[in-house]
Amino acid sequence: MTAFPVKGVPSVSFIGTNESDLTWTVKYPVGTKLVLGVVDSHGTSGGIDPGVYTVIGGGASDCLPSPPSDTSFKITANVTDALDTCQPWGLTIEGGFPPYQVTIATLNSGNVTNVTFADPLASSLTYINRSPPGNQMFAAASDVYGRWANGIPFVRTQGSQDTGCIGLVTSAALGAILISGAIFATFLLRRRRKGRPKRAEITPFSRESNPGGLYAARATSKIAPSSCPPAAPEPSPPDTSGTMVFASPTAPHPDLAAAELPPPYPQ
Repeated sequence: MTAFPVKGVPSVSFIGTNESDLTWTVKYPVGTKLVLGVVDSHGTSGGIDPGVYTVIGGGASDCLPSPPSDTSFKITANVTDALDTCQPWGLTIEGGFPPYQVTIATLNSGNVTNVTFADPLASSLTYINRSPPGNQMFAAASDVYGRWANGIPFVRTQGSQDTGCIGLVTSAALGAILISGAIFATFLLRRRRKGRPKRAEITPFSRESNPGGLYAARATSKIAPSSCPPAAPEPSPPDTSGTMVFASPTAPHPDLAAAELPPPYPQ
């Protein structure tokens, strides 16, 4: 069974396997207003109970769980009192881990509407009220891990009996924070691209050989190529002054002679 506390966190409890002998232990503090609904092992809803229960004292309270320390995962609504027929009901989810699922139900109804967000970035739902007037309706949200959000909003339905609401469609959308974040990221990306230096466009080596037989590269960049480095000067002939050249003693050559060193002579 699923318990939906007004402005609280829902809970799911096992109530038995015999439909004639089902039991449930209240695990909410005194004063909590609850709406109860039953689902089977396949997730099929058995409907929502017609009334809102209020928890009263009289029993042990040691079974009560500690209140959640993290309340950042929550659901809020733009309307919290009366909702007219065909009026859009804006629901916003904060925290948790998307994609989300929103459960919307009316008291004393056999139908429960589950809206699963197809877009993992969607965090808000605009629900068109097609519930008959004179009733109460609530919404709950859960994340991809099955955790329930805090803060179940309740409204009273009123207005016309015509619930066709032709042309109006329930839809999910991105949250304002996510949208502004995406715009800012796009702005930064464009600025980075503008600040990058232009790259030279170089075609592959052409098949036109130069006179030396090497392939030449043809640059198509709009950036002027740098000038070629100056040619290296021709090497000067070695200075033989101050050196002695001896003919090979094993193979004397008539053209080789010793060059005499200027004084003083080394010892």
